[in-house]
Amino acid sequence: MLIAIVTVICALISAVLYRLGGMSVAEAQQYPPWKWFPPALVNTKARDIGCAAVSVAWFGLLYQFPAGTPGWQIGLAYFFCFLATFGALTTYWDFLFGYDNFYFHGFMIGVAKIFFAVFSGAWLAWGIQCIACAVIMGMISQFFSNVYVEECGRGATMPVSQLPFVLV
Repeated sequence: MLIAIVTVICALISAVLYRLGGMSVAEAQQYPPWKWFPPALVNTKARDIGCAAVSVAWFGLLYQFPAGTPGWQIGLAYFFCFLATFGALTTYWDFLFGYDNFYFHGFMIGVAKIFFAVFSGAWLAWGIQCIACAVIMGMISQFFSNVYVEECGRGATMPVSQLPFVLV
């Protein structure tokens, strides 16, 4: 039950932050409830920093490293996971593909969790998470044309796709 509650809360927060990062201040001011958010949050860095932080917080609340894992390794996993997730959120890989590739965007957000696999051995969970994040983000963007559905959906996908780390 705790896993479901934490995942839903993190998914909702991540969805909001991801959407806020894709809006302009002028756009946010036109529509409730977005107009009540501070303009500083209506910024691409709200997405990059905020969603990365929520992703790492999800691990902090639910994931347990194997007994005996040194604290410094756990700390490095969190630190590098945050940095890699932040980096993955800053691009849709159009410089590589010539268009916004949301499948690859999702895949690289999943790849950013490699540090949890490295320091815990959860390779299967990591692989499932990479594929799930890629497929879900790509399909949301491919089949929906509403920017709210797309961006909120991609944001919510991040913590939801991490479930294999606690279920596998």
